[in-house]
Amino acid sequence: MAKKPRDEYGESQWTEYASSYERSIAVMTRPACCRLIDLANSLHPFSPPTAPDNNNNSSDDTTTNNNNNTSSSVLDVGTGTGVLAIELAKRHPSLAITASDISPGMLSAIDTERFPSIRPVVADASALGALPAQGYSHVLSAFMVQFLPGPDALVAEWRGALRPGGVLGLACWGARLDHFEAWRAACRALDAGYRVPKLHDDDAWYSLAEIRAALHRAGFRDLLADTVRVPCAVRETAAVMRWWFEGRNPSTEGLLNDWMRHGGRLEPVRAAMERIVREEYDDGRGLYVELLVVAGRK
Repeated sequence: MAKKPRDEYGESQWTEYASSYERSIAVMTRPACCRLIDLANSLHPFSPPTAPDNNNNSSDDTTTNNNNNTSSSVLDVGTGTGVLAIELAKRHPSLAITASDISPGMLSAIDTERFPSIRPVVADASALGALPAQGYSHVLSAFMVQFLPGPDALVAEWRGALRPGGVLGLACWGARLDHFEAWRAACRALDAGYRVPKLHDDDAWYSLAEIRAALHRAGFRDLLADTVRVPCAVRETAAVMRWWFEGRNPSTEGLLNDWMRHGGRLEPVRAAMERIVREEYDDGRGLYVELLVVAGRK
């Protein structure tokens, strides 16, 4: 199967979706982001900068250097509307957090007046350029790496940006995504020969074992992992149909466009999916997603 075009997940698509992201996606991903923060903190505690000792009149700047070296500096790659960065800032208000995303519209949702320690940066996660060597105590990324080809190369790049003993933390979509399974079943009910594209990139990981293996290959140790199961944010059947077919989620748009490119019509597949959600997922109340969280130490 051919890889999906890179521009399907580009800046403009996510900018258009930013206003809907919080109520449709962030409400699902937030529990996993909180769990990721917990795992990362247990491996290497987040340490906000300490105030300088003004009573120390020594010309030796060792104390200042030690403070700079021990205080945490966090990079949140693919922050979106800042779900992970904001949860981290709530717990550690003075923690230095760089939050990068390809979409200015997504970044504009971050309230930097309320969370001044977050520094939004517009950047493509697949082309961040030369990250500062050993510049961060923690590199975190939630629900982004699966959209990009070559995740092993990304992990290796992020490892180089970590200080010795620093932590890489990843949150990913798991294999159970019930709304996607309902879509796939609807497509196959109408065209058994149609090959439903993957929701994410062909190289994406969908199990804790795959993510752990990737981090191990990159040289991470002391790996911690967990699975978080949450209900879909949109659950009543009619609301699910509106979200899937009219919500303008870039991931969903890619699936709809592929179906139509192969001669499929939206009206019949919508009716089929609606029936499946109603009958097989308790009118939407039985829709759940599985979220994977893994952290490792350099």
